[in-house]
Amino acid sequence: MAQTIIYDESHENIPSNASPGLVLLRDLMNAVDLLEQDPSLLPELLAPDTKFIFNGNPPSSVEKVLETLRMRGTKLRKYRHEGDIAWDVARKMGHGPSCTRLLLSWSSKKILKA
Repeated sequence: MAQTIIYDESHENIPSNASPGLVLLRDLMNAVDLLEQDPSLLPELLAPDTKFIFNGNPPSSVEKVLETLRMRGTKLRKYRHEGDIAWDVARKMGHGPSCTRLLLSWSSKKILKA
């Protein structure tokens, strides 16, 4: 049976003892928001087959998201996510590991380089 946790505060306020999905969200958003960081470190947080779906578009691979993040760092002076609400839906897969699905409603704020 799935367990759902609803979170409606800043990802920066997610405590270390929160659900694994929310801790992943905090670490992932902190990594994504840093323009000066090499985004190639992100795969350490994700399973190799992770897919991202943005605004109803087809799923994007981790590699495609990394490519976008590298380009973003060359064009933006500041980038920040602001979350409205997150749903962490976790379920046990038989006798194996659990699976986490994060559903997010957020906005991003961008300042372009001059």
